[in-house]
Amino acid sequence: MNQKVSGYDANRVIMTQKCAIALNEVWKELDSKGFNIVIYDAFRPTRAVQNFVRWAEDKNANQTNKASYFPYVDHDKVFDEGYIANRSGHSRGSTIDLSIIELGKSLQNVVRKNRKLSDGREIFFLDDNTLDMGSSFDLFDKASNTLSNLVPDTAHQNRLFLKDLMEKNGFVNYELEWWHFTLKDEPFPDTYFDFQIN
Repeated sequence: MNQKVSGYDANRVIMTQKCAIALNEVWKELDSKGFNIVIYDAFRPTRAVQNFVRWAEDKNANQTNKASYFPYVDHDKVFDEGYIANRSGHSRGSTIDLSIIELGKSLQNVVRKNRKLSDGREIFFLDDNTLDMGSSFDLFDKASNTLSNLVPDTAHQNRLFLKDLMEKNGFVNYELEWWHFTLKDEPFPDTYFDFQIN
């Protein structure tokens, strides 16, 4: 969107206690294997979701980041493609977007690299020093589908590694996005919260 999203005033992760306890079990297993967790997004206020909706519906919306995040999807089609919803599971507090990083490494400023997919298309891979999952977090493309065959086998294996660990600890993956998981028995399945993160 190339703008600050409504509802976020601090770089803080919020989630339900039940989600945090389950995620801690994932972290313990990752730690024993030489990895750590990187969380991109967790609780998302409904006002932030509404901000996304307004952007997607605005024919004159800023599309400065189209090449990096939605190169082959028109911004007004992100609903039809399943990348943005009018109501987000993130607003229930038990959905998280995450990846894995090797112990001893830290996040870096994103380095944009050209990457060719197996169907011949090119995308930008936004390397932040996390484990290579074949496509970047928040890339709206079929290459981001968890079981996509458009990415190299090593990236596919990395996705399965993350997915298996998360599922073992009670999470369900959203098949269109390798990074997106919801606690299976979330405590607030019908409640969408809206408060400022500060």
